[in-house]
Amino acid sequence: MKEIKAFLHRNRVPDVVHALRQAGLHAPRAHLSVIDVRGTLAALDARERGYSVEAGEPMIAEVKLELICPRRAGGRGAGPHPRPRSHRPVAGRLGVRHRRGPC
Repeated sequence: MKEIKAFLHRNRVPDVVHALRQAGLHAPRAHLSVIDVRGTLAALDARERGYSVEAGEPMIAEVKLELICPRRAGGRGAGPHPRPRSHRPVAGRLGVRHRRGPC
């Protein structure tokens, strides 16, 4: 199995989920979780910026996507990708790792 995690700005999530569905990565072949989180991606504008009392530093609202799929899906090997496939360097972060065991 392969586990793919991506941290994205909220406005990019629908496009990514749609692209995954078009690539055939949806139930029952794959499991997708969409989780609201606070993180340290660069803010796209001032409205995204906020201060986290728990972390003690500026953070933004972002979304974590987790996809668990068969090893043959997805193309590249394990490890973090150097840059998200976007025209903007602040698009998000992406990591891929191989898992053992059932979904």
